[in-house]
Amino acid sequence: MGRATKSSVITIRPPRNPAEVRLIEVLQRQIWGMDDLAITPYNTLHALEHAGGLLLLAFDGEHPIGFTFGFPGYRGGKSIFWSHMTGVLPEYQRQGIGRKIKFAQRQHVMERGYTAAGWTFDPLRQKNAVFNIAALGAVCRQLHIELYGEMSDGINAGLVSDRFEVEWPLTHPHVEKLSNSGQPAFARSVPSEFYVLRVANGEPLLLNYDYTLPEAAIELPAEVDQMRQKSPEKVRRWYHALREAIIPLFDAGYWVDQICLSPDVFAYILRRDKAWYLYVLETAAGTFYTGIATDVEKRLKQHNTGKGAKYTSLRRPVKVVAVWETFGRSKATQLEYAFKQLSRSQKIRMVASHETFLGAKRVQ
Repeated sequence: MGRATKSSVITIRPPRNPAEVRLIEVLQRQIWGMDDLAITPYNTLHALEHAGGLLLLAFDGEHPIGFTFGFPGYRGGKSIFWSHMTGVLPEYQRQGIGRKIKFAQRQHVMERGYTAAGWTFDPLRQKNAVFNIAALGAVCRQLHIELYGEMSDGINAGLVSDRFEVEWPLTHPHVEKLSNSGQPAFARSVPSEFYVLRVANGEPLLLNYDYTLPEAAIELPAEVDQMRQKSPEKVRRWYHALREAIIPLFDAGYWVDQICLSPDVFAYILRRDKAWYLYVLETAAGTFYTGIATDVEKRLKQHNTGKGAKYTSLRRPVKVVAVWETFGRSKATQLEYAFKQLSRSQKIRMVASHETFLGAKRVQ
């Protein structure tokens, strides 16, 4: 055993008995060199499965070669499936088996009613980036700093444990297309003005960036494992440079959705959601009205001509007393709901304070 062949029969299915659940313990050691303290043990795996989690094993004939497991989660105000760990034996990697495991997982969790899954990965590992973003169609809006603290397994020992958190939109047409094509989708070449971080003689070079541009690019060095052997300090500089480059982009509403990969360039490509605004009006009756819009001035005119909402049409004129900026309609909707849950005294305080609201910047 060691490599799938044309005659190999790769099957992916849930464990059939406790002994097969224990195979996931063994695979964790074989894939990552984990010690007993690092692995997810049998009793936890069994409990996760019993409580609604999903365990899948991949077999070459009767030989276990990979696995994935996850459990119900809650992120960004909605229920998702959290895919905690996925792995394939080293000798079976780069053969599309990991992709098959993940799309098998997708099918199972969609049958359970989920529309999104999530997980984390090391952003400096090129192979993981290509797999998650280009092959699966996951997107990323968040970087966690030192998520796991100091790690001791054979792959991560001595490295920074910064992680991208990705969302996998299971029902999105792009993901469906990738599930059928079997080929990763890469971005075109990137104009130089889109770069925020570049590789300069192996070192990170942060550039001035125009935050009004619709796209951004973060270039990283080739696979971090090669660099780690020669210069761990250089690897740490790259983790810190990535933080400096990408956190302001995430804060400004950009999100990773593509990879640019060529013999010369490995880069994350980010694009920006459209700006949306949470606005608060004060009516002629002295009450508040809260709404969202992409153009607050236009929306104000609609309210004052009686076309904005029934509530404001009966209490004209109205005036804007607070505006917060966010990106994407879904985030704006979350802010609107949260603001409406405040008491009147809390709303008055927020209007008067000029503070951010749940991370959204006050712009008026």
